Amino acid sequence: MKQLYACLFIALIIPVLSYSQRFVYEFQSFEEFVSIDGITFFVAQDAEHGKELWKTDGSEKGTVLVKDI
Repeated sequence: MKQLYACLFIALIIPVLSYSQRFVYEFQSFEEFVSIDGITFFVAQDAEHGKELWKTDGSEKGTVLVKDI
């Protein structure tokens, strides 16, 4: 099961990182990636918002916080 999660992580994060590396340095951690119709949703933690749900289309402009809870 861990191998499956590792493969999913790699398959989903590589496109995100290749298009928006700037965000890698701003987030302290990444978790739980899901891609739906070209949009990747993920949980990330940063200094300003804490752990929140984000989404990206792979571009800098298209990577946004879904909602600050």
